[in-house]
Amino acid sequence: MAAKMDYFLPGEQLCIRDEWRRPASPVHSRARVWAPARLHFNVIDFFQMRPRIPGGGGFGFSTTGAHGEVEVSVGGGGSGGKMVPTALHLVRLFCELVGHDPSTVSVGVPRRIGSVHSGFGSNVTFNTAVLSGLNALFGTPFSVPEIWDMLTQNFVENADTDNVHIYWGMDTGVGEACLQYGGLVWVDQFARYVGNADTSGLFVVTARGDTAKLAAERVKSFGQGGVHGIGDADELESLEFCFQYQREYHDRVLPFLERRMKPALLRNDARAFLSHGWELNEIGTYVIMEDLWNREVLRGVLRTAREAGALYAMFSSAGPSLFAISDGRERAEAVAAALESGFGEYYDAFAVGEAGVKMRIELE
Repeated sequence: MAAKMDYFLPGEQLCIRDEWRRPASPVHSRARVWAPARLHFNVIDFFQMRPRIPGGGGFGFSTTGAHGEVEVSVGGGGSGGKMVPTALHLVRLFCELVGHDPSTVSVGVPRRIGSVHSGFGSNVTFNTAVLSGLNALFGTPFSVPEIWDMLTQNFVENADTDNVHIYWGMDTGVGEACLQYGGLVWVDQFARYVGNADTSGLFVVTARGDTAKLAAERVKSFGQGGVHGIGDADELESLEFCFQYQREYHDRVLPFLERRMKPALLRNDARAFLSHGWELNEIGTYVIMEDLWNREVLRGVLRTAREAGALYAMFSSAGPSLFAISDGRERAEAVAAALESGFGEYYDAFAVGEAGVKMRIELE
């Protein structure tokens, strides 16, 4: 049975802290935000994941292999109800905090990351770009950590059922950190930013998985049958299954992360961090992927990527879209060729991008 979703309209159910309220006025007329896709792997604690309260944590980095673009402007009558519902919600949130009329603000979307719920962070990338663009437009009245808190505590997604309503999503905070801080990021299970490691010289292969061809029986049994990837109601149903995994593996994962992977992050060594990923896959959330998607294909993808020279490979978020990160563009392109040759039946939109790049804002 499909989980019941509670949909609401933009501007309703705003989460506001008193200390966020401060007067501000537009300083610029337009902010153009370029935001790379984010890749997220290995949730640390599924029991901390719930709508309206950020948590769960994990690791991630951005890729320039896919990106979105947002234009935030003030004046000219605004775009009001014509905006994407999540954008309208964030505009009303921001304007409530700074004491500005939201009807004067417009959010245009020249380019959006496609394939919603495919693992590339189309929603978190969009939300981060919109609120960061608003902040820049008004002279940055809020710090990066404050914007991060606002985003994670107001994480909404567009309803799959219509173009009007939104709902509370489940947010780890990893996507926001990827775009705001860059590099390879670690966010703990309580949605606290731990730090990042430099990813200079690293390039990542991404490809979009065909959910219909890759769905295992468990995904097919969900209320929406994985039609939208793992999204909306299916996300809540998959979380119940993830709890079962955590009861078995959690006590093994936490010491591994603390003793093997965190030291590499803290000494700013992304390559060493990623080298432990193959072993993490034996006990981490990759274990869940094998029950959600075609096990033999997933195993073949990881084996092929490793043999072709990838530093690490995994499936982003809940999958089935893949990523494989390598040292240098040439190696990444070789990995991409090997994966496309072997698994082109199940994956498309292969791309090679630079890893760990921050979003970029241009002001007028």
